[in-house]
Amino acid sequence: MGLREKARKSLQPDATADRVEQSAPMLLELEASEREAEAKAREAQLRKELADARKLSEAKDAEIARQTAKRGHLEARVKELETANAAGKHRSASKRPKRSGTTPARKSRPSRNSSQPRRKPSRHRSSCASGAPPSTRKRAP
Repeated sequence: MGLREKARKSLQPDATADRVEQSAPMLLELEASEREAEAKAREAQLRKELADARKLSEAKDAEIARQTAKRGHLEARVKELETANAAGKHRSASKRPKRSGTTPARKSRPSRNSSQPRRKPSRHRSSCASGAPPSTRKRAP
């Protein structure tokens, strides 16, 4: 091939260029349809995530409502008990005789007979009723 033939071919429209120009709209349509499919899949995924988030939110709201109701009942019970306790203290204070001193009176111990000897506390604690040391007790077979 000479230079003239090469120059002519370069000036003439190429068949491959025509094919590329003809297939360009089809490629754009394919890309667009692929993008639409991806967008639809993403949209479906986002809808599912939104539905899951709503369910979770509703469950949390229900739990909060239960806890709020429970708290209200407990607060009412505490108030009721505090009122009863205050009324009980008021009643017991009015029934008790007032003491002149600030220290409470001591209970007196019964006096011990001097004729009874003082017992020494035993060193060994035994479950035996006789009080025998543990080494002399008989064991059950």
